[in-house]
Amino acid sequence: MRNLLIQTTAVIVVLFAIISPSFSQNGVVVSGVINNSNTGEKVSAVSVTIKGTKTGTYTNDRGFFH
Repeated sequence: MRNLLIQTTAVIVVLFAIISPSFSQNGVVVSGVINNSNTGEKVSAVSVTIKGTKTGTYTNDRGFFH
């Protein structure tokens, strides 16, 4: 019985290792620059989030995000 549990656990771990990469990022990169619409100046420390996700970043001191 213990042997069956170990084998089952091993199969689950292997399946997880095979399936996990399919849920990782798909290689799409989003980048850009945030400018003040009135002055045209670049804006730093702006939160940029992909709508409908929790994925995001902040602009750097030159208004750039990647």
